[in-house]
Amino acid sequence: MLLKFDATFPNAIVHVVRNGHSGPPEKFTLYRESQVRKAVEAQGQSLDFPDLADRIADELRSQRLSIPKAAKTMHIGERAELLRWRELYSSMFGRVIVDA
Repeated sequence: MLLKFDATFPNAIVHVVRNGHSGPPEKFTLYRESQVRKAVEAQGQSLDFPDLADRIADELRSQRLSIPKAAKTMHIGERAELLRWRELYSSMFGRVIVDA
């Protein structure tokens, strides 16, 4: 899909986000060794979305909680994990967000 996107929008800056829930970046062998990654990283970046503890992810999904609401209502240990994760993904996206 990235190749088709690049053919349609050749001057677009693309960032690929690897889902940390699927494992560490080293597990993404096909992407890591691909020409697609090299093309993406010529202009954009490969980012690693942090993994969230399963118990917190399950709570968000089963209770249909937004992150802000969960940050106000979860128990202190769960909230600490949620806020740690939020800081990690905010930092990750902060590397590529450009103020217009």
